[in-house]
Amino acid sequence: MASCDVRTALTVIVELNADERTRHEPIRVSVQNDVVMLAGRVRTPAARDAAAGIVRAIPAANDVCVALSVRTRALARHDRDDFVQIVAGLEPPAPRRRRRPSRMLALVNVAVLILVWLVLPVLTVIVGLPALPMLIAALMVTTGVIYTRPG
Repeated sequence: MASCDVRTALTVIVELNADERTRHEPIRVSVQNDVVMLAGRVRTPAARDAAAGIVRAIPAANDVCVALSVRTRALARHDRDDFVQIVAGLEPPAPRRRRRPSRMLALVNVAVLILVWLVLPVLTVIVGLPALPMLIAALMVTTGVIYTRPG
């Protein structure tokens, strides 16, 4: 039986070397009781899948144990790409960004404050209105303009 396993291992090695996807990958091949075991660390998930497919196509291999790990960066990129494809249709539309107040609105607020603080004292003197109610009105307008946020 050992010679059968050796021939199967040799066939697997020749086939893996013949394929461009697995030729430069460090894959260890061992065979025991017609079960092919692949071990090592390959660069891409495609190389891992190709190696498994090549071994499954060999008639002498009754079973395949694929213990090939993929380098983490390639695996993470591959998994992320698959995930993005799967959930692409499930994602809700992007939320609308809140618009920031325009510069024109800020200029209007400043103009209102200047007018309030310049016009009310003049009206107080010319018309003879009491100063305290005018001061309170100016403070109320100021706080209203400062704390009002459009949105």
